[in-house]
This record gives sequence, structure tokens and C-alpha cells, in this order.
Amino acid sequence: MSYRINRTDGELLVDLTDGIIDTSSTDLTLIGRNYKGFGEWLNENFVKLLENFSSTSQPANPLTGQLWYDKQDQRLKIFNGVTFRSATGTIVNSSQPTNLVAGDIWIDNANNRLYLYDGTDLTLVGPTYDAGQGKTGFESASQVDIQNVTRTILKLFLGGALVGIYSPAEFTIPVEFAINGYSVDANDTQEPKRQKLYKGFNLADTNAETAIDGFWYRGTAINAKFLLDDQGVQKTSINFLPTDGNGTTTGSISIKNSQGITIGVGDKPFHNVKIFGSTVFADNLEQDSDYGLRFKNNQYRNYFLNALLLDSSEYELKIFDNVPLQDDQVVSKFTVNANGSFSGDLNVNGSLIVGGEITYVNSQILYIEDKNIELAIGADNIEGNNLAVDDAGIIVRCSEGNKEFLWKENTLSWTSNQDIDLAVTSNNLDPAFKIDGTPVLSGNELHSGVTQALGLTDIGTLTSLVVDNVNIDSATISRINGTGLTIDANGTAQQQGTVSFSTHNRITDLADPVDLKDAANKEYVDRAVDGAEILLSLDINGLIAEGDPDYTPFYASTIDNVRQAMNYMLPIENSLVGQNVKIMATRIRQITAVFPITVSEEDTAVLQKSRVTVRNFDNSGTVAVIQDFVANPAYSGSTTNIEFTVDRFIYKFQSDGANWNSTGVDRIVV
Repeated sequence: MSYRINRTDGELLVDLTDGIIDTSSTDLTLIGRNYKGFGEWLNENFVKLLENFSSTSQPANPLTGQLWYDKQDQRLKIFNGVTFRSATGTIVNSSQPTNLVAGDIWIDNANNRLYLYDGTDLTLVGPTYDAGQGKTGFESASQVDIQNVTRTILKLFLGGALVGIYSPAEFTIPVEFAINGYSVDANDTQEPKRQKLYKGFNLADTNAETAIDGFWYRGTAINAKFLLDDQGVQKTSINFLPTDGNGTTTGSISIKNSQGITIGVGDKPFHNVKIFGSTVFADNLEQDSDYGLRFKNNQYRNYFLNALLLDSSEYELKIFDNVPLQDDQVVSKFTVNANGSFSGDLNVNGSLIVGGEITYVNSQILYIEDKNIELAIGADNIEGNNLAVDDAGIIVRCSEGNKEFLWKENTLSWTSNQDIDLAVTSNNLDPAFKIDGTPVLSGNELHSGVTQALGLTDIGTLTSLVVDNVNIDSATISRINGTGLTIDANGTAQQQGTVSFSTHNRITDLADPVDLKDAANKEYVDRAVDGAEILLSLDINGLIAEGDPDYTPFYASTIDNVRQAMNYMLPIENSLVGQNVKIMATRIRQITAVFPITVSEEDTAVLQKSRVTVRNFDNSGTVAVIQDFVANPAYSGSTTNIEFTVDRFIYKFQSDGANWNSTGVDRIVV
């Protein structure tokens, strides 16, 4: 028997057949009678209801009134039979929603605006400007003054910037309550300066206000038809000079700015008088036009005379250039009773007569067309003798001493009190002092024409020197022609001359000697010494290590004892690398008596011995050795033969510069 599943209003939703599940009629799984494993579907249905079908996509089979949590918008929505809409009634979207119902609120998050929907019209709540326009319009605000009184003001914004403030009264604003974007009071005596509001409308940025650019009210106001002076007196248009017609004033005109006054024709200015810095300029503003200063007098009353005329095309100043000549007489003249200065050329067509005792020429470069400058010319072009021209020449005045190049009568020569420096130029790469056209001295050469210098005592440092056939170059003395070089210390038979070398100096590069009186180099001596062995002899009694008496001389410890003894005689630090040493070593190994005799320290024995005790070489102990034997006369009738067995060995060593290394031990049998 199937289940009949009805909606809340009683309408049949589905006939649910036994043993099946239905996943298409709703977003919940409907379970038929006796469906195996129904528990999983039932539990999942509960979870979906708890989650309100939470997902980024809406349910596929919604029923009217069904809730859905939109994970993407993070908003709970309800299905109205057509679509899911926000369950809160507030919609946030960048574009106007199409499914609005009465009471919905829409927040336009693109333009930061709030709207209300009454079921018919969508009404803007605010603000009146969008996000792209910036804050625009009036904003009421509370403002604290310096009396700690809170006043209500009205701020006007345009495009996010404060442009003005309406104030009900005049008051000063403390620094800590300053209005952002509003200028400080320039007349405030306190530092830092504070802001001040006046009753009425106050411009925000007074620093940006200029006479031609500012925040203006456009249009005509009744009171603006008059201007009020400081005393409140009204001024009308008849009280001012017009700018578009002729005008007359009974008062003086004072222009209190550096731009002065400009005169022109129409819109084209010609003349301007102004101040630049502390200088007054009269500027001719029309390009390529001349500038003149003219006058009339009783003699020439019918026309103007050009007292000054500035010709702009010729860059020329003309003085009285149009004054006519009468009876070939010049009626004009130019007189200067002061010092004069010309920054340009001065052309004198007549003779130039300069009075006074001194003539100054301050030019950096002086050009003279004549090839010669003649000095000491007397009146009527008369030349003087040697005495008359004594000290003639060139003198350069200097606070640190004059620089002179003068002809002296007493030496009959040119004399200078300064060095002469011949400069190298592209036209003369090797300047030189010459005598009769022949160079004698240049920058780096005393020329071959100079053959004697008998007074020289010091010629400085030479890089090379050639004397006859001997060349001295750097640290080398060499023979140029021929062979051989002799150093003669001027010795005699009674007193030999010597060649001395200072401390720590050496003679190097000596060849191997040939004659008996030749000096030998170190290499030759070393080879001679290295080629010869050093022969020594040594008694090794007391140096032999313990062991077989026949072979102990070969023990390493015995060899080491011999090495140490040898090192006292030939210290290794004084040896040559490769130096060979042979040591003839002897020891007494055995004493054999032909007849037994008593050898005692007592006086009853045939032989009396004495002995001494010496320490081993390495100071490790002592050993007794026989000092001597003495025959006792009381027993001289006895005959005793004593035989000594002596062992001989050759110890061989070679130096490596740091150690004496053993190269072998040989037993010598005779």
C-alpha cells in the first residue's frame, strides 16, 4: 500500500510506492514503505533541514516557503514559488534587483546608496551623491570654540572637498578641534595659528583664492551695485575711471605694484613703465619698433628733435641724429663730464688723443694691427741711445712682486726676474733654447752642441751613463766595445787598495773559477763541499743498547745514540743538504786471559785495576769502565797475557737539512 504525501495546504504531492525512494519530488528523500536501509536517507533529511540546504547553488526541487542558505552570498533565502529571495528583506547588489517586494531595502554597493521599495516606487534614502562623485552637499556638524561652547555649523562639500562653512556667529576654533580642509586665520597672533569662522558663509581654502581665480557667487545682487569704502560710503560707477573710454580725474594716480603702467593701441601694448627689483624700466613692447626721446626748442619749433633714438634693428643709440647743419657748422655736441664705459666696440674715425699720465686698457685681449710694438720713441719720433732705453721692456704689476722682462744697459742684455717656461704646443712639440739658430737646451735634452760643463758638481739621478766603453744603466755596469772590466783601487806594494761592500750586500752571478786567484761562487763551493764526505771516529762504549752484544750496534736505538753524539760535533742546522758523514765506531767486546790471573783492586793481585763509573749517553744509568791496569812488583815473577777483542763499525748518515738520516751500518772485520 503506497503512501500519499500531501502538501501543507492539502494538495497531493506524490503517491509514494512501497519499497522505493523518491528524490525528484522535493529536495528531501521520500522513503516508501518497507524500503531497506531507510535510516541513512532519513538521517540525511534531518541534516539538510538543519543546514537549510546550505550550498553555493540553490536546491533543485524547491517548494514554496522552503529555506535555503546561500553559501556564496552568505545569506538565508526563501523560495516564493518563482525564485529564492533574501529572507531579511535587505538586498545588497551593484545593480537594481528585479524581484523587489514592498518593504525591501536595496543597498547599492557600487555607489554606496540606500533605497526603499514601497511596492511601486524605489526611493533613494541617501546619500544624494554616488561613490564616484565623492561627498557632495551640506553636512551639519557640531564645533567647539575657544570658550568650550559647542556650536552648530553647516559644511558644504563638493567632490569630497570642503568648499565652505555656514556659521551662526563669529568664533575662534582651538587647534585641537581644527576643521580638516579649512584655512587658518592669517591675522591670528598665536602660534600655531588657529582657525576662525565668521558669521555667514566662510570660504574653506582662502589660500587658494586670487583676484582672478576663486570660489565665486555668480549673478547680480542688489547691494553689489554699489561699493562701500572703509567708512561705509557708497561709490557708484561715476566715481571710477572707465576702462573702455576716456576718463578724467582730479586726483593723482598712484600705481602700487611693480608692473606699472602700459600704453598701447587697442589690444596691442607698446610702452610699459615698471619696476624690476629696485630698478625702473621703460619697456618698448612692440617687436622691432624704435624708441625715442624727442623735444622741441625755439630754434626748431616746427618739428621734434631726436635727443635720443634707439634703433632696434641696428642695436644703435643715436644722439641728436636729426639736428640739421647750418653753414657747415655742427650745432650739436655730446659732452660727458664723468667716467665712461663701453661694452661694445668703439670706432674712432679720427685720431685718438688720450691725455693724462696713465692709460688703462682693461680688455682681456688686445689686438694691434701693426706687427711691431715700438717703445721708447721720443717726441718727433726721435730714438734714444742705450742709456736712454735702459730698463725698457715689459712690467707686469703684481701684489706679490712685479714680473719684469727688461733691457739692461749695464749688461747689454735682456733681463727677467721670473722663470722662462717654454710651452709645448701642437705647432711646436719640442721647444728649445737656441743660440744662433742651433738648439742647446730643450725639455728633456742638453743638445750635442754643448761639449763642456766644467762647473758641474751634481747632475741628479741618471737612468743611464756611457763613459768611453763603459755603460752604467740602472743597476748594471757593462762593457760596450771589447771585453773585460777592471776595477783599480790604486793599490801599491806597500799598501794594497781595497774594494769594500757595505753590510748585507752580495756579489752575484760569479762564473766558476778557472785560475787560482779567481773568486768562487757559493754554488761552486757547495758542490765542492757536498762532494766530500766528512769522516769521524767515535768510541761507542756506553752508547750500545741492551741486547745481543754481537748485533746491538745495528739496533735503531744505538744508531739514534750515535746520531745524537754526532749532532754535537756537526749540528744539523749547520749542515748542507745531501752532506754525507761516515763515523768509524769502536767498542771493546771481549777480554781473554791466556792464564787465569786475579785482577783485583787489592795489592795482592798480579794485576791491579782501577775503574770509574760513567753515565750512559742518554743519562739513563751508569756503566763501569776500566781506567788502567797496573802490574804489582811483588808478584812480578808471574806471567799473564791479556787479549782484547775490539769491534769496529762504520755508521753512515746523510743530511736532508732538518735531520741526520741513517743510510746504513757496516761491520769491519780485520
